Amino acid sequence: MLNDLKIIVVEPDPQRARDIIDALKDGGWTDVTMIGAAAQLDRFVRTQNPDIILIDLANPDRDTLEHLSLVSAGISYEIVPGVTAASGASAALGGFLTQRGACDTLVLTTGQTAHPNQTPNWLATLRPGTRVAIYMGLGVAGDIARAVMDTGHAKHIQIDIVANAQARDEIIASCTPDRLVSTLAAHGISNPAILFLTWPAFADGSVRAAAR
Repeated sequence: MLNDLKIIVVEPDPQRARDIIDALKDGGWTDVTMIGAAAQLDRFVRTQNPDIILIDLANPDRDTLEHLSLVSAGISYEIVPGVTAASGASAALGGFLTQRGACDTLVLTTGQTAHPNQTPNWLATLRPGTRVAIYMGLGVAGDIARAVMDTGHAKHIQIDIVANAQARDEIIASCTPDRLVSTLAAHGISNPAILFLTWPAFADGSVRAAAR
């Protein structure tokens, strides 16, 4: 019978979770397990073998469905923090992390190090055909902009900013290096966010105009 189905609901908001449980029980489904974070799904799927998993497609744990498919197939996996975040942010931009003929090299880096007076050496990797994804860069956005402009190549470089990628409050903005700080302020952008610095490998070094 359909009412005998085992259901797992993933919902971090307590009030929404109660509302969902009440609605399911009103419909006759009583075997319902509520968990607050998708990170717990692996264990619950393995131990309870549910028939249905209810999860908001806008859930911040945007890789959840992929993880579930791996678990169901019995495939072991490891989550590499940062890589999936960059993929999600790039998808939000409507493109890929790399692009044949324009950007064939991807660099993942941070805007800050554990030492306040030390700057990550990401600038040395920025060259034609390269995209640099900077994590934790908002706090040093001014330094990033100045560093790029000091190279003399700022006109070739486009910056795309993605905050809260794939979430309801996602913000996307693009700008040139000299307008980075003002663009962040104008859009009210805060962490979590990733800055993509792209220098396409076009023959003339030009970038697509972007002012969103």
